[in-house]
Amino acid sequence: TREYDYMAKSAVLSLRQPLFRLGNVAQYYQAEAQVASAEATLEKDTQQLAVRVAGAYFDTLVASDKLESIRAQKEAYAGQLAQSERALATGFGTRTDIDETRARLDMASAQEIDALRNLDVAERSLASILNQRLPSLSLARIDAQRLQLAGPQPPTIEAWLSQAEELNPELKAIRANIEVAQREVDKGRAAHLPTLDLVASRSDSDSESNNTIGTRYQTSSVGVQLNIPLYSGGQVNSAIRQAQANLERARQQYEGGRRQLEVMVAKEYGGVEQGIARVKALGQALRSANQALLSTRKGVEAGTRNSVDVLNALQQLASVRLDLAQARADDGRRDGEHFPH
Repeated sequence: TREYDYMAKSAVLSLRQPLFRLGNVAQYYQAEAQVASAEATLEKDTQQLAVRVAGAYFDTLVASDKLESIRAQKEAYAGQLAQSERALATGFGTRTDIDETRARLDMASAQEIDALRNLDVAERSLASILNQRLPSLSLARIDAQRLQLAGPQPPTIEAWLSQAEELNPELKAIRANIEVAQREVDKGRAAHLPTLDLVASRSDSDSESNNTIGTRYQTSSVGVQLNIPLYSGGQVNSAIRQAQANLERARQQYEGGRRQLEVMVAKEYGGVEQGIARVKALGQALRSANQALLSTRKGVEAGTRNSVDVLNALQQLASVRLDLAQARADDGRRDGEHFPH
């Protein structure tokens, strides 16, 4: 029986450099496509945030304009009520005129309550995005003089469709996902191919066994290693079929998104053109409503009109003013929603 008490030490450094691995190449390009998809998604979310802010902003302006219009209407009704009461006191008016005007005034008061509530909701919706409450009076108003009523440039819908398909972030993300799926197919197919690596190693051992006590070995080797896959039980083929199915799904998603984008762009393109015409028409209608109110009041003085006609003219003026404010807000909102995409 022999007993040995000795220290054994061993160290190995191994290096491997792939020379031919198509799977690694596919994985590299797949990672680049994944980065592009993430960047396109970020761009989409950024644009959606801008759309949400613009929508909440214009909704607040419209709610504020509606409240102002109702209050102006109330003031006009109050003045008309006072005038009807004076006319009745002097014997030139009727009780019906007073009752009709008071009914309109009461209705306007009820509408004012609803308008205040709607304005509060609009301001809170804007605050939920900005993380601070901004009173509607502090917001910049739409300047009718600076509102450019010009059609989209370039003036053809085909140019907008082409630009939208190229720049739309959702389609860019889907195109990147198609690239990701294609590279996944390439990775699966590469699993059938051989791989070639450059390998190098350096080992240093001292007293590895009881037969080499006090003996030190230093070994270096450099070479190439070829691996040829033979059979993996069908796993590779199944992975390829799954990757091809995912690729086809991504292609169909892109086609569906492209068709939906065409419909949306066509809708918004026509909406811009129609919105411009609507703003111009309502601007003329507002001027006509003001003139009609003036003529109706002169007709009352001449005895050809009555107070009910004045109330109708006031209501018509308020309605046109609200429609014009809504049309201007819709035009500004539409310019910011889809065409930058």
